[in-house]
Order: sequence, then structure tokens, then C-alpha cells
Amino acid sequence: MLKFFLRIVPIIAFLILQEKSFASEAPNDTLELSFPTAFASKCGENIAVPIKVKNFANIKSLAFSVKINGTLVSFTSIGASNIAPAPQANTQGSNFVAFTWSSNTAQTKADGTTIFEAVFKPVKGGGQTTPLEFKALPTNIQALNAANQPIPVKIKDGSLQIVDDIAPVPTCPLSAVYFVPNSLDTVITSLGASVLDNCGSGSISNFNLSGATTGSGFGDATQMAFKQGVTNVVYTAKDDAGNAAQCAFQVVVKKDKNVTIFANTPVTNCSDSIVKIDIFSTNVKNLGAFQFKTNWDTSALSYKRVENVATILNYIPNPGQGNTGFN
Repeated sequence: MLKFFLRIVPIIAFLILQEKSFASEAPNDTLELSFPTAFASKCGENIAVPIKVKNFANIKSLAFSVKINGTLVSFTSIGASNIAPAPQANTQGSNFVAFTWSSNTAQTKADGTTIFEAVFKPVKGGGQTTPLEFKALPTNIQALNAANQPIPVKIKDGSLQIVDDIAPVPTCPLSAVYFVPNSLDTVITSLGASVLDNCGSGSISNFNLSGATTGSGFGDATQMAFKQGVTNVVYTAKDDAGNAAQCAFQVVVKKDKNVTIFANTPVTNCSDSIVKIDIFSTNVKNLGAFQFKTNWDTSALSYKRVENVATILNYIPNPGQGNTGFN
């Protein structure tokens, strides 16, 4: 029995020595960087997106780039940081952000630690999603250990969903009365509305008319022909997420009273070299255009000139035929 015992001890010792040697020669674990797979943020509000790590052991330096959809979100800053000093960020255009970090001493963090937060602000695209992708450009993905040797890096991309649950705010034009000189339908040329939206995508999508004029269409009611009477106009504004809101106003079309043009009757004699005749008008209000002419007896009067013409009138003289006109 004693002889058998002496033979087995060296075998056990050999196995133990071989196990220790294998452990000491094992390579460093791969560093893993990850974004949340499904993160959400409201339009117009800053959101701090965590960057988590696994196997962050004796790391002295780290660099990588992140690709985003720059039309939907913008990078604003570095948020809370669990590595010292805080990393640096440099935007490359609107779609890339480069992050770099280095320390004089190597640092170790537990698995699942957020090493720092990247703060983004959704600016457009309610209901849409922007990728959060680790990229090797413009800054290469690289991690160095305490010996300044590169170690392998594994990445897990994520995404950021933009939530928009706030309706746009439309502002309709003021209700107005339009006077027309006849009974024909009247085209109104300026009925635009303004729209404010927290996600920058609100616009007037359609209109609805009721009352004297009925109908509907896309966009606003500019260039629509309105009948005489009161027309109720309702605008609907929508954004990219489908949120909607309305505003309303009235278009009132009335037939104007007749415009009256008349002249005074001065008293003169043959010795007077100049006779001035004043021409007046009434009910010239909210009219797009009007015209008239004056006549005289060319055997008794000769035309000289016109004075103090209203700046809104276009004077058209034709004295050779005993009349002159304005429009």
C-alpha cells in the first residue's frame, strides 16, 4: 500500500501545476460596449443615454465613434460619468460623435456599469427611431490596458425612439369682412396660418368650409372663392406623429354700397384764368379697383392740369376729347 501511495502523489501534483500554468497564460477578456436596445425620449427634451460595459478591467484608454440620425436628434453633451477624468466628445457633422477617454492609471468597473452618459436632444420625427451605432469612423474603436496594449472590443448597438404626444398649435388668421362691388364669388388671396410644434413638423393639413361657402381641401383655404355671406373656416394641423389640433375663423363677404363720385359747382366769369373743380367720393372702402371719367364742354372750357390727386388713384388725362379719367 505504501508503494502505491508514493506513485500517485506526483500525478496529482502534475495536474495542479498544469492548471495554474493555463490560467496564467489565458488572454484578457474582451471588453464589451453597449447601448440600450430600445430607449425612448420625448421631442424637445434632453435624454441621457447610458453606455454600459462588461469586462472593463485595467483599462487605461478608450475611443470610439457613434452614428446617429442627425435629422432627428442632436448631440448636446456628456452626462454623468463613472470614469475619471470625464471623456471628451467631438461632433463630426450632424451624424457622428467621436468619444475619447484616457487616464494616467488603469481603471476597473463592474459588469453592467454605465461608464458615462451621452446626452441627445430629439428635434424632429415624432414616432421615428434613430440608430445608436458604434462605429470605427471618424475615430477608431480602441481600448488599451494598463500596459498600453490594445485589447479586443465587442459592441452592441442600440436605438432611440422619439416619442411625440403633444399636438401642434395652429394660429388661424383673424376673422375679416370683405366688401365687393358685385354679387360674384370673391377669391381671398391670403388665408395662411402659422403652426408651432414641439417636434418641428406641424403644418396645416386640410381645411373645411361651412355656411355661405361649403367645401374642403388640403392645406389652407388661400385662393378659394367665397360666396357672399358668412363662411366658417376650420383648419386642422397635424405633425409627423399624427397628433392633430384645430383652429377656426370666419370669412364674411358683403356687397358694398355704391361708390358715389361727385363734383362741386363753382361760380366763375370769363376774366378768371383758372377754375378749380373739386371731385369727391364716398364709400371708397376695401375696394380693389374703381374708375371714372369727367366730361366738359370744350367750347367753354379748356383743360389745364390736375392737382392734389389722391395717391391711390392713377390719373389718365385725355383733354383733347373733352374728358379725363381715373382708376
